[in-house]
Amino acid sequence: AGREGRPLDSPLSVADATATAAPPSALPLTLEAARTQALQNSPDVRAALASERAQTLGRQIAGTAQEPTYALEASDTRSSDQTSFSRLDSVQASISIPLSDGGLARAQAREADAALLQSKAQTEAARQAALVAVSAAYLNAQSSLRQIAAARTARDIAQTT
Repeated sequence: AGREGRPLDSPLSVADATATAAPPSALPLTLEAARTQALQNSPDVRAALASERAQTLGRQIAGTAQEPTYALEASDTRSSDQTSFSRLDSVQASISIPLSDGGLARAQAREADAALLQSKAQTEAARQAALVAVSAAYLNAQSSLRQIAAARTARDIAQTT
């Protein structure tokens, strides 16, 4: 006897093997809609885009190494002596202009450019991987629906025969 208590050599009709719930005849999304959702929701694509934004910011920061820096400082000094009227106020401003860094800033900018290009390539690779995965899944689902339709047709022919 089988798992369900039926003898293994008993005949099995085609109607007994069919599912009671009919599977859908069409997929709920189009291929383009599935691809769009995959690109919007893929963790790999989102991480790659975040990395690309960080590298873009890093490139902008690397480009500011040769720019002048400015500092402004204010101080107020008062005496703790009650009888004294001593008070010193001062404001100090400074500007620092880099003259030469031995090419360090230029090298850092080139390094940031290379990191940004690599990040953009990783973003594109993540996008392509997500598109390939969702396209393959979509085509497999379409193929499965067609196989179900073919099996239904074969069942109907077998029942008619």
